[in-house]
Amino acid sequence: MTYDGEEYKVMSIGYEAFRQNYDITSVVIPEGVDSIGDYAFYCCSSLTSVVIHEGVTSIASCAFQYCNSLREVTVNAETPAELDENVFSEDTYVYGTLRVESPIRKRERIQRGLELEGFCFYFGAGREYDGSGGG
Repeated sequence: MTYDGEEYKVMSIGYEAFRQNYDITSVVIPEGVDSIGDYAFYCCSSLTSVVIHEGVTSIASCAFQYCNSLREVTVNAETPAELDENVFSEDTYVYGTLRVESPIRKRERIQRGLELEGFCFYFGAGREYDGSGGG
């Protein structure tokens, strides 16, 4: 990130960083960012898609809560981040799609993080995984 002519490396997205920003429609979390803080994108009602790259190890409570337009979350990481409670709104779980673009070795981490009905998991080969353990 460049600010005032200086180059800065973004390591995390902090508490309430973009809270209630109604202009954000999509977010790409780049490699190098290791965490997304509590309420970071809380109530960003125009947000429709999120891409999370390798390196994000944790997503805190309510980070994407009340982003009621959020329909697609893509994770480009070998190991998905640990999720706190209530990371996403119910609408995202019911109507959204999580796409995991890299091979996943630790599926149980995803299962623990997103167990609500209606949220499907897609693995790199396009194989759908519904969280039931049947793959």
